[in-house]
Amino acid sequence: MFMKKTALFVATAYSLFFSGAFAANDLSADLTISGYLNTVSDCKPLISQAVADLGQKAMKDLPYIGQSSNASVLETAYFVDLSGKECANTKIGLKFLGDADDETGQALQNTLNGDDAAKGIAVNIYDGQGSIITPNVSVNSVNEEVYHGHFPFHLSMAKSAAENVAAGNVQASLTVEMVRL
Repeated sequence: MFMKKTALFVATAYSLFFSGAFAANDLSADLTISGYLNTVSDCKPLISQAVADLGQKAMKDLPYIGQSSNASVLETAYFVDLSGKECANTKIGLKFLGDADDETGQALQNTLNGDDAAKGIAVNIYDGQGSIITPNVSVNSVNEEVYHGHFPFHLSMAKSAAENVAAGNVQASLTVEMVRL
């Protein structure tokens, strides 16, 4: 008798389980997601010059790669001008992008190769006070009260502290990216 009750109970439990499984309906709900990305389309960074000629320098006069330099502010000043009516009321930073040197990552790499290319030389980027701007990392705030949308920077050839340096030609590339803070 106990065996019959157990078998009946198991059979009833399975039938309830399967009937519950067959009776369950998957229901779905849809969610539509929308939004609007507000860009500062009327605020653009403009670099004062398309080409920077760093001239000729003596090796002994060059700062080291990644070294801040008060003398750099005596070099030619380049400017990033923020142009557009949306620039004034927005917190904006500038990020300087380019191939970083292999030694420290704190300067722009000399992209020239060959016999006439300088060896162990990179290009440091400085802010208006002579502090180093690290490419691909530093974001410099364009303080409206100080710069009025006119951010100065300087470029200087720099020598490696670790490698043997050799005179030659230097070439680097720089892109300025505007970043909302």
